[in-house]
Amino acid sequence: MSGFEQVSEASRAAWQRLADEARDALRMAGLPAFKFGESDGSAVGAEIEIDLGDDAAGGVFVAWRPDGQLSQLAPESVRNGQLGHPSIRQAGVVSKIMRDAIVSILNSAGFAAGESGDDMRPLSLRVVSGPSHI
Repeated sequence: MSGFEQVSEASRAAWQRLADEARDALRMAGLPAFKFGESDGSAVGAEIEIDLGDDAAGGVFVAWRPDGQLSQLAPESVRNGQLGHPSIRQAGVVSKIMRDAIVSILNSAGFAAGESGDDMRPLSLRVVSGPSHI
């Protein structure tokens, strides 16, 4: 990808620490949580991703990954033109509710987190800082 700039090593290390802290805080709250790439793709729970881009879309993000049955059925229904299939609404509702719950959990643990504000991650949240950074 031409022109893609990554953040500095210092920023990368800081975001890695922030992602680890967020994962640990969510696990302490009883939620399954994992960083992107730590699972075989079938894991359920809070998936933490680090976007290393040196732009407005870079940072630490968390998205809820429901059970494979729901997470596969909804996009399959869209591909098949079944836009009214209940799985589509259910996947969106579950992801939004869990995003809001995760924001509340992280905020209560001293993190600065909120909706991602990224059109490419509409049901994700952005973690801006952790308790050790406030």
